[in-house]
Amino acid sequence: MMSGRVHIPVICHIRKRGTEIRCTLSPTHKGDHRNPYARASWPRRAGETQTS
Repeated sequence: MMSGRVHIPVICHIRKRGTEIRCTLSPTHKGDHRNPYARASWPRRAGETQTS
């Protein structure tokens, strides 16, 4: 049974709130999240993890 949590160790994968867009930067990136394919960026929230 899947828990609905996803861990992809090579990318950040944090979802932009209210969308299906996910961050494609490295998991250790600094600053805002970004997905260049969707041409989107959004601020990092305190305490975020890949399972957020």
